[in-house]
Amino acid sequence: MAGLNVSIAFFFLVVGVCQAFRCLSKRLLSPGAYGGLARELAGSFQLCTSCLELRMLVEIGPWGGGFGPDVVLTLLFILFAVHGASFDGASANPTVSLQEFLLLESNLAATAAKLVAQAAGRAGMAGALEPHMETLRRELRAPDPAVLSVLLALIAVAITILLWRFVQGRRSGRRAVLLLGLCDAGKTLLFARLLTGKYRDTQTSITDSSAVYRVSSDKSANVTLIDLPGHESLRLQFLERFKAAARAIVFVVDSVAFQREVKDVAEFLYQVLVDSTVLKNAPALLIACNKQDVTMAKSAKLIQQQLEKELNTLRVTRSAAPTSLDAMGGPAQLGKKGKDFDFSQLPMKVEFVECSARGSKGEEGDADFEGLEKWLAKVA
Repeated sequence: MAGLNVSIAFFFLVVGVCQAFRCLSKRLLSPGAYGGLARELAGSFQLCTSCLELRMLVEIGPWGGGFGPDVVLTLLFILFAVHGASFDGASANPTVSLQEFLLLESNLAATAAKLVAQAAGRAGMAGALEPHMETLRRELRAPDPAVLSVLLALIAVAITILLWRFVQGRRSGRRAVLLLGLCDAGKTLLFARLLTGKYRDTQTSITDSSAVYRVSSDKSANVTLIDLPGHESLRLQFLERFKAAARAIVFVVDSVAFQREVKDVAEFLYQVLVDSTVLKNAPALLIACNKQDVTMAKSAKLIQQQLEKELNTLRVTRSAAPTSLDAMGGPAQLGKKGKDFDFSQLPMKVEFVECSARGSKGEEGDADFEGLEKWLAKVA
């Protein structure tokens, strides 16, 4: 009986350690290194503990006949369910990794990294579990009527873990609206106007700012506005930190400087749109064409047309370039292959709105962003 208890405890210990390793790796490593190395290493190690689980089932199978095969099959199903709930997209299978490579879904460097991580996971499992297996086998040969209570406890623990994951997922629902854009696009002033309604002098941000925004028409509806730095050396770093929490994204464009900044704007927007997390979550996207109070400002329609043209050019250029060896998997395809890009091809809904954080009357007047406020009300 002691061996069976140790076996069950050891299984959940392995799952817990692997889950902690995934969370830590996701915070410390780049998405490529996490997806190609850490995630596969943890998944392979965890999956290989099935050797322990299946051997345990074989040992208790004849004894468990008194309860019928449903006990063993239920236990087996729960063990697989725990794997599926915690793998976070890892295949932990060399055959799957090779198949992705042959189908040109993964490059050579990414495939090699996954295979090495999977081999390391299997080697770690063998070293940790094999000595434990013989002791477990000897303990299980001695019938013990208390084993049923242990099985029920195992089922209860597994169900608790799955329910906890479900509740945590609900609690951590995406509530953030990210304000993105180049430097001097007017994000910080827009952020301040939305929250206070007042004009204030701003400067280039070097860190994020966040606050709860409550919809004026419904005070119970709210989202968290997060203003991210637009400097080239900081913007992707902060996007990486907050993208998973994004319910929506407001991409702010300087309508006055757009003609000379169009390539830089399109480059940043392209990086946002091909991000795997953004594609998976598909947050609503608003292109806010700011500074419409200036006479030379470009219209939202013209900005949309120019962006679609530049993004199409970027897509063709990037797809023709060789994949970097240090990129754990190439970028996602933007839009529909074989067709000129337009925003309707994206998985998220994209809208354009004209606005002015400064307002037509300058510092003393009100901002002009009624369209933005209506959009935020729908998002909230």
